[in-house]
Amino acid sequence: MRTAAITWILSVALLPQITWAAGEPILFIFDASGSMSEPFHGVSKMAAARLMLSEQVGRLPIGTRVGLVAYGNGIAGCESYRLYSPIARSSTGSIPDVVRKLKPSGETPIAGTLRQAGKVVLAKETGARIVLISDGKESCQGDPATEAALLRSKGVSVFVIGLGVDAITASELERIAGSGGGRYFNVQSNTDFVYAIEQSTQAPVAGPGRKGEWEDPDSRIASIEQRDQKTKPEPILPETAVAGKDGLLLKTHRMSKTDDGRIRLEVDYAFKWAPQADYLISLRVERTFPGGSVPIAVGPETHYRSENGSGTIVIELDPAQVSADSLFIQGELWDIQQVPVRACQSNALRVK
Repeated sequence: MRTAAITWILSVALLPQITWAAGEPILFIFDASGSMSEPFHGVSKMAAARLMLSEQVGRLPIGTRVGLVAYGNGIAGCESYRLYSPIARSSTGSIPDVVRKLKPSGETPIAGTLRQAGKVVLAKETGARIVLISDGKESCQGDPATEAALLRSKGVSVFVIGLGVDAITASELERIAGSGGGRYFNVQSNTDFVYAIEQSTQAPVAGPGRKGEWEDPDSRIASIEQRDQKTKPEPILPETAVAGKDGLLLKTHRMSKTDDGRIRLEVDYAFKWAPQADYLISLRVERTFPGGSVPIAVGPETHYRSENGSGTIVIELDPAQVSADSLFIQGELWDIQQVPVRACQSNALRVK
């Protein structure tokens, strides 16, 4: 099965790339909510979506202007939408690396994401299209179909790819695409996904008969040989940009017990980022394992209207969640003046 998966991936990657530029900008909206951790043909929905989005972005016509917004990703609440890659030609190279680092955790604010994307990201674009990849329906009391209709009135079309959804959810997602003047694709298999993402981006269709098993190139799942070994592979911390003069630095942490037996984790931080703006600092605690990591707790968000600052953020954990060998803290600095844009990511601080 593994050999078949690798063969299929290589066959897709080696198909000839189109060499002319496309005029229509494309904004991908990627669902990184908690339900994306559910299984889909042997891997998680997140793994399947990462693979196909990354592959298709790499096969878009050279010069295509693309961008990426995602919601969820371990950010609590119904305003978790973030701009991870602005609409630009250069984003075709950065989007695969960005989606590789997204974590499935959080709500599904489709309406709010469409509204903010239209107000800011696509405010000066004409003839743009949105491609929403989601496995669930709105969970934040919004009306995505109404937002899609407003976008359509401004010349923005909305295409929707429903990934492994039930009939009720499929009907709601199809209504969004209909209101947005695009198409809905109900994906229940690997082949469906190939066809849907190619059609929704107007890339040349290689045909819906392409077959193969899903393989997430970034999952680091242990091979048969590794599983047979007696020694357990070491967990892998995520790649991070260590803060220097500019950036977000996690300095130290302290652990103690609360009166009700919970674990109190205090994290000291400092940041410096120019120019002065409206900044937000978000911390999350993640558990590592040989195949990657998953978020288990998110700290309260802290706001600054300056180019530097420092302080302490407190996160409470259940005792059962704490393991000195597998927990680390990660921070992000966001510019939230308009649509939140991630300015930088902190160093990874292991919990000891």
